[in-house]
Amino acid sequence: MTAGILPPIENETFSSWVYRCSVASPEISLRLRSPSVKSWSGRFIDEWIYEDPDFDVDSEFLRFAAEDLSLSSDLIEEMVRRENRTVLTWPARRIYCRECLRGDVSRGHLPAWRKEWCYVDSVFCTVHGLQFSCLKHEHDIEKGWVAFSDSALQKGCFSRDFETWVTDPVRAEKHKLLQQIHSWRERRYSEIEIDFDILLNCFELVFSLFLQAPTTEHSGGLGWHISHWGSGRPNLGRYRHSYGRSLSTGVMEAGINERVCALILAGRAFGIISPADIEVLSSSARSFYYPFSYSKEALGHCCSNYNNSDEYLYLMSQFERFPIASMGLLAEFISGVQRKQHNTIAHSAWLRGR
Repeated sequence: MTAGILPPIENETFSSWVYRCSVASPEISLRLRSPSVKSWSGRFIDEWIYEDPDFDVDSEFLRFAAEDLSLSSDLIEEMVRRENRTVLTWPARRIYCRECLRGDVSRGHLPAWRKEWCYVDSVFCTVHGLQFSCLKHEHDIEKGWVAFSDSALQKGCFSRDFETWVTDPVRAEKHKLLQQIHSWRERRYSEIEIDFDILLNCFELVFSLFLQAPTTEHSGGLGWHISHWGSGRPNLGRYRHSYGRSLSTGVMEAGINERVCALILAGRAFGIISPADIEVLSSSARSFYYPFSYSKEALGHCCSNYNNSDEYLYLMSQFERFPIASMGLLAEFISGVQRKQHNTIAHSAWLRGR
């Protein structure tokens, strides 16, 4: 290993560690020659595909850094290890805990990006009990420093609704509900009858429904209906995006407030959160966000957001990938999804009869 390399901070991503090492040591900076994450154009207009410098051992960024710094395979294996959860794409990794970054700086370190912030369903810090913050734009490997700078300069000029959203009692209730979901996810495999990995994948599917990207064809998942408070507005300029692609796109593009709403609603759909659990949050946020008060069936009806039979069949095929045992948790929710199809067929028949 090259001399002068900093020890990684616990749970730090590989790209963040490489950036901190290059800033701390001129020798390492010369060896790495201004490393950056590679990208290339995709199939669609303005679409860019990025390598994954944090979890993909075959990425060009990771291979070159490992070679230039003479890193051991054991260290690489430890740094790319992750949980069995879907990770955000590189440009979507904009979510962070400002208190974790401030803690790094107070201990004399450059701010470090954590692996926990890279998952699609990460919304709050289990250490500080705070909802994550979100960078407005994508950045390269220096994003830890950019996020720290942004949080230090952030001014408290927000709307009344936003103040309600980030202060008690709503803040405390959000944390309590998100902690319930986190605890549910942490349960051991032996405590339930089916493979927990499969159950978590099913949970991510429901979560993605609530974050379906708004397009010219779809109004977007219920998570996008939260007030946007000046940032993260849905991109309504998309066209000809398939139903499936709108689901995968929304999960990556959503801001932190949309993610919080979607995660809580997914918790409701799965029965992790009961109507009694959510009563305080529902009543406090009703003036600017009412879906918290929906029943499971109503959530299924409102979030499915398909426009025709083909999109309905695609959605149901996604649910059919999971064992029927897991569907028992979602019986009311699925009933709402199917009720929407009956209405869609009736509307199509009415249009043909005109």
